[in-house]
Amino acid sequence: MKKPTRIKKRTIYRIILYTIFVVYLILLFKIVLFKYFSVSDMIRNMEEGQGFRSLNLIPFTTIKDFMDIVKDGGVLRGISNIFGNICVFAPLGYFLPLLFRPFQKTWKVLCAGLALSLAFECGQYFLYLGSADVDDVILNFIGVCVGNGCYYFIGRYAKNNYIKYRITIVLSAVCFIIALLVAGKEFGSILGLDFHKIVYEGQENIPDTDSDFGGTYLEIKDSVLYAYSGFVSPDSNGKSLLTVKEYPVTDAAKYVKQKIKEETWKTIISYEMLNEQDVKEIESYYGMLLWLDEEGKVDTVLFTDKIKNSGQVSVSEEKNEKNIWGDVRELEENGFVLNMGTDREVDGGSIAVIGNGDNMNLVNIKVTPETTYKKMIVHDRMGNDIDYEKAEWADLATGQTVDIKGYEENDGFVAAEIQIREYTF
Repeated sequence: MKKPTRIKKRTIYRIILYTIFVVYLILLFKIVLFKYFSVSDMIRNMEEGQGFRSLNLIPFTTIKDFMDIVKDGGVLRGISNIFGNICVFAPLGYFLPLLFRPFQKTWKVLCAGLALSLAFECGQYFLYLGSADVDDVILNFIGVCVGNGCYYFIGRYAKNNYIKYRITIVLSAVCFIIALLVAGKEFGSILGLDFHKIVYEGQENIPDTDSDFGGTYLEIKDSVLYAYSGFVSPDSNGKSLLTVKEYPVTDAAKYVKQKIKEETWKTIISYEMLNEQDVKEIESYYGMLLWLDEEGKVDTVLFTDKIKNSGQVSVSEEKNEKNIWGDVRELEENGFVLNMGTDREVDGGSIAVIGNGDNMNLVNIKVTPETTYKKMIVHDRMGNDIDYEKAEWADLATGQTVDIKGYEENDGFVAAEIQIREYTF
């Protein structure tokens, strides 16, 4: 190969590799520092001196928590969090010696990786951008070591730099595709990745406006539809606290059934019209949405699916303990008024529903000196990243969503434990 051609080829390879490295650094900052917040959020949090941040200086605490998640069946979530921290810093240990001559010595690469990891963790804490965790530093450092080991392993068998460059470009492309698929599956809601499409069929059978009521179908009798607010399973905790809603039905009311078909890369949601016989076959505890006419009568009914038993009823020796949740409406001297929400159990999770206006399920919550409090901090919509902190009565405020464990007493609910939800997204 002629020398000018070799120089030109080498230049092209290095330009490609420098581009890959710059893109990697941009993604690294996005994943580590700006996973939950934007730059404008960071500035606002710093100005107001608020936002989310936590600190863990005890080694292997978080790693153990994720291993427990793996044992409980959350294999992808636990493994992706542990190995994600390793994998995200591995390219740093590879590209530094490949592209920059001063980093040909391993100790310089390891020091640079450790310094960057510490800078990121400190940045998350002092800029109110998330959790500063010593376990992240440990895993990131392991990642730099792995990446640097891969550099020397490939260098040992590559005959020259051109082969090393080609291997690096191919491996970068393969790793990027794998990382994209894993990130889209496990962290799509955080990183803005969504590969799964939703296709709708038969939407003309339902109104194009928001429904007026969502809840659990009980029965239609004498042209009156009876239902619970929210999606309630037959054994739902707190069901006895709910009030049965009544809605008159027009003679020309339409009845529609929603069907969902899951495929690998898409979900098909169809809306099929029901005849009179089909409606009679609809059993109690189907989920449904209602559209009302100007007189408040039912114009359209959309049935979703049969709500399954939740299987979450717990019983103590002395009292029937139950778990309920909802929004705090009004604080009182010895408790508060709760707009109780309900959950529709579905495969792999549940859909939370809470009523507004006339559809609120208001319950009086009583607290005692024995009531305990804690705070659950949720970082993404899928609930894949959660932290817990101690709390007290003074942390409660109107508008907050809370989870309550306790028991029914007279016309209210006595709280044994209150968990306050706090969202950072």
